[in-house]
Amino acid sequence: MKGIQDKFTSFLKKDIIFFLIANVVFSISSFLVNAFLPKILSPNTYTNFVYIFQMVLFATNTVQIGFVLALYYFAKQNGRQAMNIYYSLVTLLNIILLVCCILPQGFVFELLKLTSLSFSERLCFAISVIVSSIFLYNKGANIQQKQYKYMLRVSLSAFLLRIIALFYIIITNTEENSLLLMLIFVFPFVVDIKDYTLRLIHHVRPKQIEKKKLMAFATYSLKAWLTGVLFIISDKLFLISTKNQNQDFTAALAFASGFIGIIYIFKSTFYNFYLAKFSRENIPEIKAYLHKLLSYAPPYFGMILITAICSSACVRYIYEDIGVYASQVLLILLIQTGAICFLGMITLLSKTLNYLNLEIGLNIARVALIWGICHLWTGSNMLIWYSMTLFLLTTPEIILSAFILIKLAYKK
Repeated sequence: MKGIQDKFTSFLKKDIIFFLIANVVFSISSFLVNAFLPKILSPNTYTNFVYIFQMVLFATNTVQIGFVLALYYFAKQNGRQAMNIYYSLVTLLNIILLVCCILPQGFVFELLKLTSLSFSERLCFAISVIVSSIFLYNKGANIQQKQYKYMLRVSLSAFLLRIIALFYIIITNTEENSLLLMLIFVFPFVVDIKDYTLRLIHHVRPKQIEKKKLMAFATYSLKAWLTGVLFIISDKLFLISTKNQNQDFTAALAFASGFIGIIYIFKSTFYNFYLAKFSRENIPEIKAYLHKLLSYAPPYFGMILITAICSSACVRYIYEDIGVYASQVLLILLIQTGAICFLGMITLLSKTLNYLNLEIGLNIARVALIWGICHLWTGSNMLIWYSMTLFLLTTPEIILSAFILIKLAYKK
């Protein structure tokens, strides 16, 4: 009994557990903000603010230009140089974003359909996107430096400050968009703002940056960003295509998508953990990882299948009012998401081994295939059409995984 307890205690002290808990804590805080804002804001304020809120999230995701993945890759060669380039580029990007957002006729707000915002609202919008990005970039630096326990403290701090912000909004009946943005996207991240400032002072030395290293870092970042953007586009094409064809099916897709968030929390945790850990010079470690990963395939897919069947059955029983498609779509989506996540633990090595050109090519082919199946062939049976689309989404991951496994088989 004591041996089991010691093993469990040792397991809980592992870096990856601290990282996973940090991600879960932050995700809970984001969920609470989404859940309580409709309850604590007046209907008119919420209707106006929720679009701005979503655009902050969209803009934050858009400006993640692969810098984190480039940091993982180049820090193994020269950590100090990589951190110098990393925070120099992040700062440059933040300055560009701030200028674009505060210009009187800024194209950013034209694109996002936010031209009605006042100057103070535009300024707070820009600061919100910058601080949200800083949180993600600091997180990448913490992962690279293996500061997982500190990440948990930062996530707990953001969680508590977001709760305080929600209580402040309730007590003061806050209605101004500018103040709401500052309370939700800036105030909870004071620790990250402090860390970012200290890292600028400690790491950024523009005169010491080698142009060759800078170009390599920037090129890698753009390629990594492009692979992600292409995947997101291909993933959303089917949902967009169904909107004007079958409203019930579109609603079922949106509903089912809400169930896969927890899977992506686990995927993101393990994905970033191993990306920061592996080096292309240490092939034996990578091979050992793959051998262990593949040995987990049977129980993993068995668990995914059981989870998918049980979840589908629960939805069919509990949510009868959302249509006949919901449980069936959820079953298909959970199985496909499980497969994508498992394959993703292999294809993450495309970043470590720098097979980004191949990954970009496969993702372009994926977008073309999904576009073709959505526009050139419309299935009479929506479920068959959807299943075919998901299979095509998975195929490039299978090809890339096979390529990586074959290549590594010949490496010593």
